[in-house]
Amino acid sequence: MPGIDVQENVIRVRQEDPDKYEKFRIKEITDGVKLVLGKLKGKDKWEVQSIVFDKDKFDVEKVKKWIKEHGYKIRAMSEQFDIWAKEMEFREKFWHPELYWQR
Repeated sequence: MPGIDVQENVIRVRQEDPDKYEKFRIKEITDGVKLVLGKLKGKDKWEVQSIVFDKDKFDVEKVKKWIKEHGYKIRAMSEQFDIWAKEMEFREKFWHPELYWQR
């Protein structure tokens, strides 16, 4: 599905290219919803890079509804494809925070 990355345990919706950031943090904002926050390179500003939903609590339709209600966006498939290689590197960092977590 364009812009929605359905994985084994989570559904992720990217907001920005992970290459824009020098480090990441994860913040749970409500039960089943986490924000991946990125600190912009060379700046003291954090913004939402991705939104991660627990598949036990959300299906794709509920994700779409939540995204719309909270003013976020779903990227087009062409944008997803353009940054596919960067995504692979980011996923490894995201799913192994004990190895890559930066503060």
